[in-house]
Amino acid sequence: MNKFVQNLTLSDNGIKSKRAGILGTQAKTAQDKLVLTLRGEKEELDSKLTQLEDLAPDTSISLKPGGDHFDASAWVEAMQETKVALVNKKIELKIAEETLAEWFTAPVEEAAKA
Repeated sequence: MNKFVQNLTLSDNGIKSKRAGILGTQAKTAQDKLVLTLRGEKEELDSKLTQLEDLAPDTSISLKPGGDHFDASAWVEAMQETKVALVNKKIELKIAEETLAEWFTAPVEEAAKA
């Protein structure tokens, strides 16, 4: 029996299983993309925080930490916003990773069969 006829004669279970596999792959791919996006956003916030923490002078001969135009209020606001955003991003990432593990990791007995 050729593939065309075989697909036409699939049972309800065969069709359902095939469609479920496609949906499962699409959903896992979407969840993987979400996790990768959130990791990237977290890394950007880590980098921004590192830059904010670097108050060293611009040159080795300068005696002005923070540079010529340091604005304490702007620095405090940026530090606060970045730290809050980082905490929120870590929570988002943790939830996304937990969802990935919960919904897209095969149970032990099923993984052993594969």
